[in-house]
Amino acid sequence: MTTRRNFLRNSMLGTMAIATAPAVNMMAATTAATVNKDALQPLRISMLSYSFHGLVGADMMDIFHFFESCKYRYRLDAADLWNGMFTGTDEDFITKVYSALEDRQLVVPNIAVDGAHIMSIGDDDPKHLQEQQDRYMQIAKRLGVGFVRFDAGPYMLNGRKETDGWTDQEFDYIVRRYKELAAFAYDNGFRIGAENHWGPERC
Repeated sequence: MTTRRNFLRNSMLGTMAIATAPAVNMMAATTAATVNKDALQPLRISMLSYSFHGLVGADMMDIFHFFESCKYRYRLDAADLWNGMFTGTDEDFITKVYSALEDRQLVVPNIAVDGAHIMSIGDDDPKHLQEQQDRYMQIAKRLGVGFVRFDAGPYMLNGRKETDGWTDQEFDYIVRRYKELAAFAYDNGFRIGAENHWGPERC
């Protein structure tokens, strides 16, 4: 039996439900928007550009395409660089790279440098190798890179095997040169290290 008291109570409950419905719907919409916004945040990982060396060799990708892929295809906030994508080390080219990184709000956690190994042998030009090392250290400073890595070397030539390792003199030189590079890196806010995938490094 519907009484006056029951009618008023039910009416009040109905009114409260109607009044709170927009708030609940708004809360759900806000939560959904937050979830969607979070889903679009860049992933805090990076991808080494060497992964695309096949495309680079086929002239189907360059460093600027790589930046586009990192930012808009893979939704990354970092671009891990391999110097095989550098078409030059002159200031004009590096300025373009810097601008492209800034435009896309990408950071560079690392540069992997080939062709600038520490220990020379055979036909290697020690002066050229050292110039390359020094230049990439300057590039790392310019781009705000977190880490730079160089192969220790040398390439295996003239019948020399990986298992032969380094001579004491070679090892001493490698350590001394890495210390010089590490001191520059420390003074400029980044670090350096050694590759370990070819040559005596693997011993």
